[in-house]
Amino acid sequence: MDQSIIFDSIKKVLDKHKKGYHAGIRWLTTIDTKEDLKVARRSMDLGMKIRHIENIPISILLTDKDFNLTVDSTKDGNLYSRELVSDDRTYLKLFGSLFEYLWKNGIDAEQRLKEIEYGYDSSIRVITNPDEILQLYDSLLRSSKKELDIIFPSIKSGSQDDQITTTQFIEEAAERRSVRVRILMPTYDKYYDRLRHRNIKMRYIQSWQNARLTILIVDKEVALVLDLKDNLAEKFTDSVGLATLFKDKSNVLSYVTIVDAFWNEVHLYEQLKEVNEQLSLAHQKLKTHDKIQQEFINIAAHELKTPLQPLLLSSETLRSSMPDEEDVQIVYRNSKKLQTLANNILDVTRIESNSLRLDKKRTNLSDVILSAVRDMKTRILNGKSKIMYEPQEIFVEADGERITQVVSNLLSNVLCCMIH
Repeated sequence: MDQSIIFDSIKKVLDKHKKGYHAGIRWLTTIDTKEDLKVARRSMDLGMKIRHIENIPISILLTDKDFNLTVDSTKDGNLYSRELVSDDRTYLKLFGSLFEYLWKNGIDAEQRLKEIEYGYDSSIRVITNPDEILQLYDSLLRSSKKELDIIFPSIKSGSQDDQITTTQFIEEAAERRSVRVRILMPTYDKYYDRLRHRNIKMRYIQSWQNARLTILIVDKEVALVLDLKDNLAEKFTDSVGLATLFKDKSNVLSYVTIVDAFWNEVHLYEQLKEVNEQLSLAHQKLKTHDKIQQEFINIAAHELKTPLQPLLLSSETLRSSMPDEEDVQIVYRNSKKLQTLANNILDVTRIESNSLRLDKKRTNLSDVILSAVRDMKTRILNGKSKIMYEPQEIFVEADGERITQVVSNLLSNVLCCMIH
């Protein structure tokens, strides 16, 4: 795209900033060449805030709504990029904090421009000789005094001998010099799993396995970044492409921030996984408890119906022979209530288990209503209320027992309202 078009777009955005529509644009970038200097100067003239940061292999585009993360790597002399785009609030907060930290530790663009103009030599060293890289890598592991942070992109970064040597250096640092060690790797590895010292902590991060970068940070003073051309190669010297050694505070702390961010991300993921497992277990327990409860209710309802049947038949017989006896009426009414309760409990269990079946057939609704009215009349004791119904044949396709329940419930609700 033509640079003039880009700068015209930037100018329009910054004009809105001057009118108070937003907080402006901050740009973290690497300023090394005269072309970089030219672009930075022109952007600053438009009102953009710029800071310099050395050779970070990621780029972040961050707004208040989403972010774009790009990781660059090289293979066979070609540049490859991997991109992550998300609007997840957790990632926005995480990479927002990362950006703020990098911004805080970046070099002001004005200062960087002066450094270039006066030929400033930054404390960054690029190494391409694999044997020299291996020697430096081992030397840094042995030189650690307080802290070691390592990210491995693959469970097979070198041969078995290389891995054993690395673990020996790490073990020696933790045991003999009490160095605190943090290791991030994509998955379990038998060589590094041997490291069982209290000063050594390991976490597994799947998202790094395609980055082809090994990061080693020593005492927050030195950072070594290995760009791997083949992370499955048998020998370390065959796997490594080039290495960049950082000794300046700004760049080293930038890599510390990256390691901290991934370390905390894994910790949050592990916590979330644990919570999900607990929720799954609790859900399973609830399902088991619900099943036991339903079985108990079903059994209780059936057991309740067994003694109710002879009680109901006996009370009906007594009611026929002694229609005016109040005690008999009370026994009959309460027997009917218990029968209704037991039937309702059974109905609920059938509905919840999807086993309720309707036996539909041609039914005279008038007979149903008359039967329900007769039952209701026995519940009216004061004689002040009357239920009147003029029979009229109405035929419907329905389950006779269920439609009787519906009509009886409607009349019962009316009767309750009249009494209260």
